[in-house]
Amino acid sequence: TVFLPEIVELQMVAGAYLSEYGHNQEAQALVEQALQMSEQVDEAEVKAMAMHELARIYRRRGMYAEAESLFLHSLAISEQLEPETPDVATTLNVLAFLYTQQGRYTEAKPLFLRALAIYESLLGSEDLNTAQCLSNLGRFYTEQSEYDQAEHFYRRALIIRERKLGSDHPNVAQCLHGLAILYQKQGKNGEAESLYLRAQLIYSKKMLRQEHPYMQSVHRDYASLLQTMGRGEEAKALGESN
Repeated sequence: TVFLPEIVELQMVAGAYLSEYGHNQEAQALVEQALQMSEQVDEAEVKAMAMHELARIYRRRGMYAEAESLFLHSLAISEQLEPETPDVATTLNVLAFLYTQQGRYTEAKPLFLRALAIYESLLGSEDLNTAQCLSNLGRFYTEQSEYDQAEHFYRRALIIRERKLGSDHPNVAQCLHGLAILYQKQGKNGEAESLYLRAQLIYSKKMLRQEHPYMQSVHRDYASLLQTMGRGEEAKALGESN
């Protein structure tokens, strides 16, 4: 049986949607099937896309070795087609993020910087893909306690997202959440709390359920801040709302 590339892509879109809302097991099954179908499609780009999407799901499920293998395979195919494209930059960006999650900072940094250079060259410094890379660099530097650098990258990402998406978009909330964590690490608790509350409000406005991964993450980190501030009862109430 020959499967049309459009069918494979639809399967990947469905899997990506499920994964975004935390249904990673179901998403994995869909995208694994898409990858199998892509083997029968004579289009390397489609296969690279399927590998990339499945790798993202593996990363979210903590299957880091499997995710890395697929990202590297996807990157090799994409670079063979053309070495400097937005798709190559996206795979570099998420692979670097995976390395950051594992504390492999020396490996992550050149990938982030190469991704950022490609995005800025091809799409411009105000593009949303550029903003995603800048946001990831914010986390990268936060985890290494390079707070000035982290704030610089988060602020750049935030400005782009607010300008392009509006001030109450979930992607704006993600930047605010990152900045809140950064300020909390520096002991700037009042500033951190303000940003946690703003991020929560945006997610609530966008009708994200309490069990949505983004909402759970910001609740968990805000509860941690409340505990640090000696407001244990509020932290407990927040935890019970999840």
